[in-house]
Amino acid sequence: MELMKKYHLYDGIEMTDEDRLAALRPLLSSSEKGNVWIICLGSKQIGYIATCNCYSIEFRGIEVWIDEFYIDEQCRGQGFGSEILEKVKSFLKSQGAAIVHLEVDENNPKAVSLYKKSGFEFRERFVMMSHSLK
Repeated sequence: MELMKKYHLYDGIEMTDEDRLAALRPLLSSSEKGNVWIICLGSKQIGYIATCNCYSIEFRGIEVWIDEFYIDEQCRGQGFGSEILEKVKSFLKSQGAAIVHLEVDENNPKAVSLYKKSGFEFRERFVMMSHSLK
């Protein structure tokens, strides 16, 4: 939970601990909805990645979104992000996923570079739009 708090502070996401736990429960109780991986260096937790699943007609199969991905600032630039992305992509492929998406702040060149090196591409024709239902 502490890593998630750090990520939310870094990314400007306002959420209480109670809301964080409630948001995690569906992912922790059923891998059909997604997965959460804790990234460790020895016994120290240095990050996490959370994925969420849905079905895509366009991609004819399971579409996975990397919903949150955080590496502690002191551990960035050491290859942990690249390593975990490769492991997660391999796992998702083994589970039958057709594609994996993520959002990235285009003003964060290090993150953009990491994702490009890992094979992610911008979908130039498309811009994500959202409408809250809460």
